Amino acid sequence: MFLSPDEPKNKIMHKYPPTLLFSVLILTISCNKNDNSTRFMGSGIDSYKPQYMHYPLGGFQDTTSIKLEYDGDKIIKRIGGTLQLSSSSPYSYIFSKEVYDEISYSSDEAVMITKFDSPDINTSDWKEKFRFSHGKIVECIILKNYSDNNDTIKYYYKNRVLVKRVSYGRKGLNYQSQYYYNNHRNIDSIITRYAARNPVTRNWEINMTGNKRVKEIFLDFDNYANPVKNLMIFDEIFNRSLSENNYSRYEKYEYDENGTIIAREKRWWKFIYENGRINFDKL
Repeated sequence: MFLSPDEPKNKIMHKYPPTLLFSVLILTISCNKNDNSTRFMGSGIDSYKPQYMHYPLGGFQDTTSIKLEYDGDKIIKRIGGTLQLSSSSPYSYIFSKEVYDEISYSSDEAVMITKFDSPDINTSDWKEKFRFSHGKIVECIILKNYSDNNDTIKYYYKNRVLVKRVSYGRKGLNYQSQYYYNNHRNIDSIITRYAARNPVTRNWEINMTGNKRVKEIFLDFDNYANPVKNLMIFDEIFNRSLSENNYSRYEKYEYDENGTIIAREKRWWKFIYENGRINFDKL
């Protein structure tokens, strides 16, 4: 059951380095050094199974874990990601421990650099800069080789929960996402609409009332505290970070201009609880 079935959704639509296709991750930082209530603290988890998050389906072994490294209460490194495989492979992606992200901090900003521990692949120029205000991410700039081709994502909040995210590129709007919550402050649905070029105005615009959209629905929440609320910047964990509790069912639908479903995805999870919380590193 979703509160509003027909508004824009979000989906992190970063553009990835060639040969690497994985959601860019970083953890969060202090926005006000003198106020811990506005600081992105470490989540308390130092590893997790990708199967619990929104990684591409398939290509992971049960022994696979993503590792997080901290410096005090700040995450400075994430080890593990996915590599795109050839079309002849039974899976589209494969996990690699050689993919990693390094994060550095300065006052109300953080910079993440994605790297691959191989002399054959160079991703050192792939960077994202995050800006924070009152402990919330308000802007992400995807830094590319050509400064006039950077993408920017803006984040908007109401009552300290994310309600809208808008992506801009060199040509203008990329997409807009809207977030809806239930009475327990758990994410209920996300609806995203993408920009198209208006032949009259020649601008990239979003039809906010059209049928063409992507809808994500979140169901079957538990009553346990969410251990990944502070991992909002990690693409694969982003959806899970939005809620007070933990959803165990997820549905995604893509609609065309006529409102016909042209793609769908469904996922279910069975959680393992230990010491009063989910253990995301145990299947």
